[in-house]
Formats: sequence, structure tokens, C-alpha cells
Amino acid sequence: PGVPNFLRGIFSSIQHQFKGKVFPVREIDLLVEEGTITNYLQQTLKKFNEVKIGSYPTFEGNQVRVKIVLEHEEDGYLDLVEEFLTAKVQRYIWKQ
Repeated sequence: PGVPNFLRGIFSSIQHQFKGKVFPVREIDLLVEEGTITNYLQQTLKKFNEVKIGSYPTFEGNQVRVKIVLEHEEDGYLDLVEEFLTAKVQRYIWKQ
């Protein structure tokens, strides 16, 4: 049908933008408002200035959750970052 073919055509024109090295990531799901953990994220970036940190809040009913995504090219470095940040936010970790 038309839509999938149309999308394939569009994607083929931008496909080159998606090539490159894929970095490992770690995710930490928290049951807390984003503002509460800002200081911990800043401490983490100060200690591990090569890591990329994404913070993605979600709202479900009366629950506010934040997914923290850590990204770096080396697994070992990422393990250290995850361990450091997890120790800071342990009480907020959302156990599904």
C-alpha cells in the first residue's frame, strides 16, 4: 500500500543520519519528581563528566516517575556511573 512505500522512500533519504557507533545505555526507573533528584544528577555529571544523562518524567494517574538513561561508549565506565547514581537515588527506585 501507499503509506509504507511512502515512508520507506522518506527513510531512505535520511537513513545515512542513523549510521554510526551504538553506545551502551543503562536505565534507572524512579518513583519521584524530577526536581527532587536534580542535585544527584548534577553530582553524577561533576564526577563523571563524560557520561550523557537523559531524564524523562512520566505521569500516570497520581504517580510521577522518572526514567534516567545513562550513555557512554565504555561499559566499565557506565557501570561506575550507574553504581554511583543508584547509591544516591536508592530510596526512589521503582520496583515494577
